[in-house]
Amino acid sequence: MKPNPSHHLRQAIRQAQHRGHPKHHRYAPALKRDVIAYARGAVAAGASVAAVARSLELSNQTLHGWLQDQARRFRPVAAKSEDTPSERELRLVTPQGHRVEGMTRDDLVALLRALT
Repeated sequence: MKPNPSHHLRQAIRQAQHRGHPKHHRYAPALKRDVIAYARGAVAAGASVAAVARSLELSNQTLHGWLQDQARRFRPVAAKSEDTPSERELRLVTPQGHRVEGMTRDDLVALLRALT
């Protein structure tokens, strides 16, 4: 029989809850990433966020918040270079309007890798 990934996550969540303050738990970033990945897969397969939260023994608000934070954190960006000879350096402009200019292709690749 194939092990249920939610069982492993549920155990890790319980350990984090046991270590923390009764009302304010601290969850490791790696655990959050694992929970988010599991939840996204379960939701894509047809489960509700509330059902996934119940199965992991997390509050619905916590899981929903993690999913929203993750969605807001990583948004697609486009790298563009100007066609004019004096503007050959790359710039990164995010959907929020943040702008990083004067990068080489290697700088841009390193920045995007660091953000993912």
